Amino acid sequence: MQQVTVSTEHAGQRLVLELTPVGARWHLEHEAALWQLCRDVLTILGAVHERGFVHRDIRSANILYHTSGYFLVDWEVAGRIGDCVFWRGKAEHMPPDVKIGSAWEPWMDLWQLGKVMKEHVYLLPKGSAGRRFMTALLDGAFAAGTEALRSIWQPGQ
Repeated sequence: MQQVTVSTEHAGQRLVLELTPVGARWHLEHEAALWQLCRDVLTILGAVHERGFVHRDIRSANILYHTSGYFLVDWEVAGRIGDCVFWRGKAEHMPPDVKIGSAWEPWMDLWQLGKVMKEHVYLLPKGSAGRRFMTALLDGAFAAGTEALRSIWQPGQ
């Protein structure tokens, strides 16, 4: 934990603020860690999608880790399911064949999670259930987070 001390000049009093990080960047070292990341993000996306919203910016930089698990940050581009696609980011973060002005659907969030998995494909054995799950995300096989969560692979399969 970091402490920052701020002193006031005229009051002679000291105010101590304790800053505690709410989450941290992460490094995955095995398939089970990637599975946990996907399970946690899909749990969040399932709840978000069921309430009629989409995140629209799922990428490694927007997933943080805390002792209770992984969570999503950077919600300023989130919107309602069916809102028009607008894009100011890099093209590789937008699903292929999606055009500016088309409706953003939950499967597009899942496609972005598939891209996160692809960054860590080295953790998934060739021909494994994890690789098949990643491919299903990238192929748009699931309509929303809850459906994908029900189909998530088990590490080692």
